[in-house]
Order: sequence, then structure tokens, then C-alpha cells
Amino acid sequence: MSAGLAAIGPGSLSQLDPHQLSLVRREYQGPARISGPAGTGKTLVALHRMAWLAERRPGRLLYMTFVRNLPRVASVVYRRLAPQSAPRVEFTDVHTWASDLLLRRGIRHGGDHGAAQAAFTLAWQRAGDPLRTLAAESQYWREEIDHVIKGCGLATFDQYLALPRHGRRLRLDRSARAAMWELYLEYERRLRAAGAVDHNDLVLMATAELVRAGLDQPYAVVVVDEAQDVNLIGLRLLHALGGDRPNGLLLVGDGQQAVYPMGSRLADAGIPIQGRGEILRVNYRNSQEVLAVARELDAVNDFDGVTAVPLREVEATLPGGAARHYIATTAEDHDVELVTALQTCPVGPGDIAVLTRTTEAASHYRSVLHAAQIPAINLADYAGHRVDAVKVGTIRRAKGLEFRAVFLPGHGRPGRALAGGGGQERREVGVREALVGLTRARDYLWTGSVIGG
Repeated sequence: MSAGLAAIGPGSLSQLDPHQLSLVRREYQGPARISGPAGTGKTLVALHRMAWLAERRPGRLLYMTFVRNLPRVASVVYRRLAPQSAPRVEFTDVHTWASDLLLRRGIRHGGDHGAAQAAFTLAWQRAGDPLRTLAAESQYWREEIDHVIKGCGLATFDQYLALPRHGRRLRLDRSARAAMWELYLEYERRLRAAGAVDHNDLVLMATAELVRAGLDQPYAVVVVDEAQDVNLIGLRLLHALGGDRPNGLLLVGDGQQAVYPMGSRLADAGIPIQGRGEILRVNYRNSQEVLAVARELDAVNDFDGVTAVPLREVEATLPGGAARHYIATTAEDHDVELVTALQTCPVGPGDIAVLTRTTEAASHYRSVLHAAQIPAINLADYAGHRVDAVKVGTIRRAKGLEFRAVFLPGHGRPGRALAGGGGQERREVGVREALVGLTRARDYLWTGSVIGG
């Protein structure tokens, strides 16, 4: 049995256990959801199900995620699994799909992440002061716009005032929400003045375009992987694509691996799944030693309001493995030991990933590896083809993927709490992100930390 994309072979369903196989072949009379902890084979089941459905119905199929790396890797794997139907399947992420639809229909949208960030910076300078005492870091309030106000498609202050803000631990009273709404309005003014739109605008515009004029060739099957990270307006877009027809829409995810601060409920997006929710509980990816480290994290969270099955309750299947932790006294010592561990790792470079929390740290470690003449590539450039080089990138880029060996430098450094509030929320997201990083490893895990770092 197998859980990971790397192990999927051509054609056969023999890799699946009886429960997984039953989900591949099950007939659903509407949208369905598959959840389960890391390593339980959710993506494997989703791809096999796509191949099974492709044999039984004509038309196009769509595999979509919130992150950009996973669709490229899944595409390579699917072509190996089901080469006959592969030309009919589109692999993409939510924002790329939305942008492409608008461009195909002649709608110039001005999507520009840099322009959006500049607009927020100016808005924060002008309207952020009333919020600084609650959370001094502007990133918290940028997330409030991205994942709460625009991510939920709010149009009025009254809607924002009534919103529960599931997952946001920093309480905002009426005056704080009023100040936040003013910051949002200032951001929107700055964005429009620059002639730009952000990622949420792309989703909203694409959804409106679908309402105005549907697709000439609708998708027969829509699969959404890592669905726990798709915000509410994204779910509404996906619902518009998959609809409520039998076997038309499958959402796959795990609340324990949510790396954004506010989850969305399928019911709020108008997606009915009553009686069509499935849970996988057997871990096929992580060896015993790797899983033992990951199980130390208390990262329970819900996906669609359903409490996730914690890793400590899953059935483990792989014996052995190795997990090493190195504690350094200086950052320089830490990096030297990382290089030594990579050079002596029993796994070859092509099966190794070095994962970090930030893009800046990933850039640093690529430089460290290059200086040590260890072949390395940016994980963002990895497309699922065999490359005899270490993949170095952020944990978020690695979502849905697996590697025989994973190195997590700086793993022991606690997440920095938000000054003035929001610290609990940041720590919760940090724990879930750490769990994602740890569970990418199949056989070998190395974590490093710096005393006082």
C-alpha cells in the first residue's frame, strides 16, 4: 500500500487498501468530501477516482488546489497512472484558473501581487494606527483582509460585524472592526488607484463571469485537493464548476494541515455533502520513527466543521525509519551540521527536501547547499520529474508532496508571537505548518535548532 504521489505506478488499483478502493468506486449523488490525517492516501485516492470516472464518462476533468506546486506533480503522476485519459484532465491552482478564464474572455484584470502588497503598505501607513495596539504586525491585518473580509466575499460593514471569524483568536469588538473596515476601504482605494486587483478579486471576477456565461464545455469531474486552505469565495467558484450533480465535485483535505488562519465551511459556500463525508485513518507514508516525532505535535483542527482525526490515532503501517534532531549553539554551527547531515544522508539528493517556514530562509539554505557543492533546486520549480538534486523551498510549497528524506533547519525556533495579541493564533498555525513539514518525510527526518534562536 502507498500514500504518496511518488509511489503511484501505472494503471493498477492494487496499491489501494479495501477502504480506499471503495471510495474510488463509490457513487455519490452530489458533492463529496474525503478527509484524513497526513499520509493516509487522500491524493492517491482522488487521482485514482479521477481515472476511474474518466473511463466511465466523457468530457473534461479538473484537478485544482490552492497551491501551485502540487498540480504540476499530480499531472506527471496522473499521466503515469492513466495515460489514456490524461489529455482530458486539467491540472491547475485556483488563482491561475481564474486568471486564465478572464484572459480567455478578453477581460484584462491587472492582477499583480506586488501592486497589491504596495497598496496594502500605503493603506497601513494611512489607516493602521488604531489597530496597532491589538496586533502591531501589519501582516495580521493583511490576513484579515485576505482571508476574512475579501476571502468571505463581504460587501458591507454590517456583514463583517456579524461574521463569527472562525479560527481567528484575537477578539475584535465593534470599534476594532470599524477600524479594520476603514483599513480595508483604504486598501481598496489604493488598489484601484494603481489599476490592480489581488488574488481574491480574480476569484470574484471569475465567479461573476461564470454566472454571466457558463463554460462552453463544462467539466465532468472536479477534484479539489488541499481543500482546507481554499477560502469561502474559492469554494463558491469551485461549486460553480462542479455543481451538485452525481460524482461531479470531490473535496479532499485535512484540517490539521491548514496553514491559513481561517477555515471555511462547505455549507457556507452552498455545497451540500450530507452523508457523503469520508475519513481515511491508516497512514502509509511515514515510517515509525518519523511518525513518532510528528505525533508529538498537538495540531488538531477541523475541516468543514468536522474535528480532524489526530495523527496519534491513525494506524501506522511502516516500521523503522530514522529521526535525528541537532541542537546548535550558533546559526553557523547549525548550518555546518546541516551540510554534514546532508552529505552523510543514506538517501540520495533526488529524494531529499530541505523545507523552511519562509522564502528568505529557503533562499539562504539554497546558498548554503550551493557553497557546499550539494546539488539543489528551488522547490517552486519542481514539477514531479526526477531531478538528482535536493529540493529546497517552503513548507507550504511542499503541501501534498512526499520525499524519502526531509530536513527541517530552524525547526526548533518557536513561532514569534504577535505583539499586543494574536499570539495563540500564530502558534496554532505554526504547529500545523510544522506538522506538514514533518509528515513530508517517509524514511528519514532531520530537524535542527539553535539554542536561544
